[in-house]
Amino acid sequence: MARAIRIISVQRGHDPHNHAPMAFGGAGPLHTVRLARELRILTVIIPRSPGILCAMGLLLSDARADFPATRLTPLNTLRRGFTRAYERMHGFAVAGERILCVTFGVNATGLVQRARLTERHGGGHRQDDVPPWPAEP
Repeated sequence: MARAIRIISVQRGHDPHNHAPMAFGGAGPLHTVRLARELRILTVIIPRSPGILCAMGLLLSDARADFPATRLTPLNTLRRGFTRAYERMHGFAVAGERILCVTFGVNATGLVQRARLTERHGGGHRQDDVPPWPAEP
């Protein structure tokens, strides 16, 4: 982990020695101090209640529910594949909305739906977001 921090920091033009990491979470201070020693960082910020920071973030953030689905579509059927994928995503969103409303008593009027497609080229590991396909004229 220290090696990754060092590499990424240097690539972005930052020297880890000039920064103080902040520990959070239940065991965060233990790991942060170990990493700081390995990186030869002299200062570590440990809040009074580091385990509560994650819980506070959860309580103060907006509620969110994700309904991911994977569908592999060959490039030669791209247009038809996007249309079907968006139709399928809308179906997932409607079903997810029902689950949230019935199971958790969420009011549907405050829900926001966001659709996202991601492309991955065959044999590749990098994924890119794809904007929605334009509507037919």
